[in-house]
Amino acid sequence: APPGGLVAQRDPPRSPRSRLLAKRNQREFIMKAPVKKLGFETMWPVPNDWFLFFDKGIGCWCIGSAVGHTEIYARCPGTEELIPDRLERWQVWDCGLHAWYDHAGLRSFKGGSVDR
Repeated sequence: APPGGLVAQRDPPRSPRSRLLAKRNQREFIMKAPVKKLGFETMWPVPNDWFLFFDKGIGCWCIGSAVGHTEIYARCPGTEELIPDRLERWQVWDCGLHAWYDHAGLRSFKGGSVDR
């Protein structure tokens, strides 16, 4: 930081007329959802870290913010699966209703290995 500290360059306060003139070229635009293409889906990096782990206390595979954390966001009652591959019966926590609901589209798949 410079010796005088960081100084923000701000525009002077605008009057209602100058605000109206500054926004005179703006137009309303409604962006429609993109058309979903059939075929393979791609995985993208996300800003949050999520962990998939097995919780012995409730006997479910869980997705949460930390391994072993009591606050989980999704669970799958799959005690017979040794690895979380092809799990399909996921229940997701609905924050608004404060209840678990069956999620139709959530799946888990084992990651691929490096081709050599």
